Amino acid sequence: HIGIIGSGLGGISAALAIINMQKARRESSSAAASTTYQITIYERDKSFSDRKEGYGMTLTYDSNGPLQKLGVLEEVASRDCPSRCHYLFTTNGIIKGYFGNAFYKEEEEEEKSKKHDSNITKRGVGQRGNLRIPRSELRAILWNALKSNDVDNNVSISFGKRLVHYIDRAMMDKLCQIGKQCGKAANRAKEQNAVLLTFEDGTTAEVDLLIGADGVNSVVAKQYLQNTLPTKSKDQQKDETADTTSSPRQIGIFIMLGITNHFHPLIDERGFYTLDGFHRLFIMPFEGSRMASSGRR
Repeated sequence: HIGIIGSGLGGISAALAIINMQKARRESSSAAASTTYQITIYERDKSFSDRKEGYGMTLTYDSNGPLQKLGVLEEVASRDCPSRCHYLFTTNGIIKGYFGNAFYKEEEEEEKSKKHDSNITKRGVGQRGNLRIPRSELRAILWNALKSNDVDNNVSISFGKRLVHYIDRAMMDKLCQIGKQCGKAANRAKEQNAVLLTFEDGTTAEVDLLIGADGVNSVVAKQYLQNTLPTKSKDQQKDETADTTSSPRQIGIFIMLGITNHFHPLIDERGFYTLDGFHRLFIMPFEGSRMASSGRR
């Protein structure tokens, strides 16, 4: 029984990868298929739509990459919004530079002339390099793929479950043996699942393996790092600039992301940067284009 904390991209991808692995083993060897994975995803939100997912993502089209291994690459590519060129502006609108396959015309003509092939083109529908898709769409694609591949109904999701802490019983058993104070506690631990989860609503659950996919402020990661990494020495406590790996450090860079339905010619199959030396505003399209058959913007 595998427990996954978080139903975001990481959590759903982890579950999908496990199900795909089990499916591949079943198809390749009957002996290897004897292990069955029961997966429970614990999500603090009350539903998938409990919070707005207001930003987009730029992914890489890679036939050997993670999207392909998860079996969703072409589905993601079909949702891609073409972005053929990007401009770089100063704050007063002066063009500092530009790039993208929209500017490949002269290079294409030269290559066609050399190879005597009029069909050569570097433009096409989209770019097989970057894929632009809203996070909510990517999450839906991964979730649908998980449901489709979970033919044995081994995956379930439990909403409204905010993890408070977990107990690693296997580690407690080892510490007990080291302290030579095993007794009944160690015997009970052997009869229970390896990890005990406690949630904010007072309920508990037991799993054999715990996967923390609960974001940058992960409860799982925080507790794990506190238990496995050495604490600060007295010298480190005095030196506030000391590098400590037990917690994130703010380095003074902020990123604000969002999606708007505003349309402008500068983001029709293109994007642009505005730079002032300290800040960068980057706008790109995530839905529709002049080539879209549906005519969506």
